[in-house]
Amino acid sequence: GDHHDCGHIGVRFLLPVLSLHGHGELAMRVLATPSAPGWRAWLEADNSTFMEMWHQPRSCSHYFMGTPATWIHEHAAGLRRGPDGWREFVVGPDPDVPVGRIGMTRETVHGRITVRVDRTSRVLEAEVPAGTQARVQLPGRDSLLEAGSHTVRW
Repeated sequence: GDHHDCGHIGVRFLLPVLSLHGHGELAMRVLATPSAPGWRAWLEADNSTFMEMWHQPRSCSHYFMGTPATWIHEHAAGLRRGPDGWREFVVGPDPDVPVGRIGMTRETVHGRITVRVDRTSRVLEAEVPAGTQARVQLPGRDSLLEAGSHTVRW
């Protein structure tokens, strides 16, 4: 199946590395596999936090197992900090992630950033706060957006 086979240290890198190497669809399958070891198995068991271990956890709040949230933000929706934080950020959703539409909002010290991605229509909408820039990275496109509301097609 689409279960991962890595330890606690490696699991935090698994989904991002798959996306960075053109395997976003596989990353999503690993994330959504409904049986253990897998994050969805915890949801199916009505857990609302990230467990310490896949089976018989002793405690129930361990961030290193929570890296799917980061992957969803940075690869499914595509919003990442730039080299200087949020003054110039990156919007680069992984085109291979099989999520038709996704949107997210991020509050920063510079203001609110909003990203909406529609992979079916190949449209990205971004709201860039004043005093910041968004580097848009899409297939065949690398451009810089100034403050304001933008619609980008790819």
